[in-house]
Amino acid sequence: MRLKAAGEQHRPVEGADLGWWILLDYGDVIVHILQPDAREYYDLDNLYGECDELDWRSIELPEIPNPLFNQ
Repeated sequence: MRLKAAGEQHRPVEGADLGWWILLDYGDVIVHILQPDAREYYDLDNLYGECDELDWRSIELPEIPNPLFNQ
């Protein structure tokens, strides 16, 4: 939602037809949306378990202007 609000656009959505695994590719950021069964089947958390983790919650994000208040 913040990416969209910041004006970022993703490439065409992949996997929406089945809804099992949906991929949104923003170039530098790729968003994976998986159904619980798909998440368990592919086990991406274990596959990438040895990689460094990014604490994305601690990253300070720029303010996104709210167009409702800028009228």
